[in-house]
Amino acid sequence: MNSSKEMTCAKCGRKWVPDFKLDCYNIDGLNLCEPCAMPIFMKSNRPEPLENVRAENICKLGKGEETCAFLAMSPELCCAKNSYIDNNIRKRLREGTMGAKGDHCSGPPAFLVSTTK
Repeated sequence: MNSSKEMTCAKCGRKWVPDFKLDCYNIDGLNLCEPCAMPIFMKSNRPEPLENVRAENICKLGKGEETCAFLAMSPELCCAKNSYIDNNIRKRLREGTMGAKGDHCSGPPAFLVSTTK
């Protein structure tokens, strides 16, 4: 593991390097692994559930960096735009720490496809 990128979850103590399968979220100044962060996300501003066809065609599920950065699992596929984790995702995109870097639509409720990206 690259120790400069290694994270430690403030709740469970797990150590890992964030990637597309297991990400890190900063909530109120605490770094949390995805399993510890998800219950917090679900309490308010829940991510919007997505149909598989939308996730594959618009969000580009499984396309690496091209995959939408706002695509989330909770446990079904969801759009995290305008949700509790929206600001965290945008911050990580600016910092270059997200594995998925896509941003293909306006998000819920309209999901208007972007023509600029």
